[in-house]
Amino acid sequence: MEIPEGRKWIYKRFDRNKHLIKEFREGVYEFLQYVISQEKFQEQGEMLRCPCIKCSCKVFKYVDQVGWDLYQKGFMPNYYWWTNHGEELPQSPPMYVSNLCYGTCEQR
Repeated sequence: MEIPEGRKWIYKRFDRNKHLIKEFREGVYEFLQYVISQEKFQEQGEMLRCPCIKCSCKVFKYVDQVGWDLYQKGFMPNYYWWTNHGEELPQSPPMYVSNLCYGTCEQR
């Protein structure tokens, strides 16, 4: 599956001087806003799964703690689709399979 155009910032955290890149900070803010807008989050309370590389969505934390973890540790690998936070995977195009015969086939 391709990386969504609007999510390429996820693994571009630092500039060459080891400062957080503005696009990464804005992306983390966008991620957190997306999560807190989800009905599931609002029903569960104030905690969400932390998608940092250490927690890997296995640990629940408060929003500000998740933001801090993402700034310090970055996102877990390949988390371009926020499926643990209410986002659906995009539909894959249908696969077309032709009738292939291997070995012997009967003609009908």
